[in-house]
Amino acid sequence: MEITFLNQTEQIHSLIQQFRFRDALLILSHLLFTEPEKPIWYGFRTIIASEMHRKVELIELYKLIMKYYPNTSQALMAKALLPGADIEEAESALQFACELEPSNPYLYYLLGKNYRMQGYLDQAVKYFTRCLKLDRYFVLAYLLRADCYSRLYSHQNAFRDYHACWCLSSRANQKQLKCSMVRELKAIVKTGDHFPEKITEEDVDIFFRFIESDYLRI
Repeated sequence: MEITFLNQTEQIHSLIQQFRFRDALLILSHLLFTEPEKPIWYGFRTIIASEMHRKVELIELYKLIMKYYPNTSQALMAKALLPGADIEEAESALQFACELEPSNPYLYYLLGKNYRMQGYLDQAVKYFTRCLKLDRYFVLAYLLRADCYSRLYSHQNAFRDYHACWCLSSRANQKQLKCSMVRELKAIVKTGDHFPEKITEEDVDIFFRFIESDYLRI
């Protein structure tokens, strides 16, 4: 079967959402060699470099993208992700990138990360939510939105998002999620709140029994 552009982008996106950055990079290395005219591959490389905290690579990618694709959303994203970039300038670059490519969920995810880093949790939630409206399988956005909700003492919403991550994540990524979900469950029980929508008390009881013993060993 012929591998289409859509198949390739979906595969890379899926690997990023599963934190399989090295696997995604292997595919991108091939695509950057065979299809160097497509700036989206450089955009994915920039996102992965940011998630892996590769500062030198981010600088190199920025120079490369600015040389060959200066008037693209990828260029603006690379500018925003430059190590040491001014926070306000990064926000401005990402906002402009959203105007150029409003259907790109990664731009809203990065805006959410920017606001979260500044401690503006409500704004961060807003942009993570916009990201998820474009892609309801965007695990990275669920994960960071859950953290924001938890810090805002919105434990029902935090549990809901961690639960979404659990459902969408591979088994290798579920261990830490157990800790997070148990923490939010305990906070919900302690405050006497109702359980999140679509998750019944019976579901929670079964889940709690399933992971509590593992949680104690983590």
